[in-house]
Amino acid sequence: MVLPALLVLSTLAAADGGATVLQQPSDLRWTPLALVAGARQAVVWGDPATGAYGALRRLPAGAALPWHTHTHDSRAVIVSGTLVVEAEDAAARDMGSGAHVFVPAGRRHRATCAAATDCVYLEQQPGPADFKRVEPPPRDPR
Repeated sequence: MVLPALLVLSTLAAADGGATVLQQPSDLRWTPLALVAGARQAVVWGDPATGAYGALRRLPAGAALPWHTHTHDSRAVIVSGTLVVEAEDAAARDMGSGAHVFVPAGRRHRATCAAATDCVYLEQQPGPADFKRVEPPPRDPR
């Protein structure tokens, strides 16, 4: 899959001594992401295994992330495709290119990449990445 034109500009005070970083899509190194078969990620800054990070993530069309939580707040901006996101306090919503998603730490949520095309999103967390599977939230009986 070819990403749309993407230029990531970030200032990394600690890791790069405050240097400006310019990355083209061809500079990114995509690696498998164990969450879902066929999922991949390209770390843009930081290290998801040890601390704060930003990473592009790609889910195959139709792939679903089950109900889960994260230790840290999670932010995402959808780059391409349509990611259907639902949280215990928010009904499922189609999030397309340019949409922003914020999920507070510990909030149960799930996401599914719509079947039409792969989904690419930029995810950012202020601490190490984690993925804790949880039971779906109870539904309001009304």
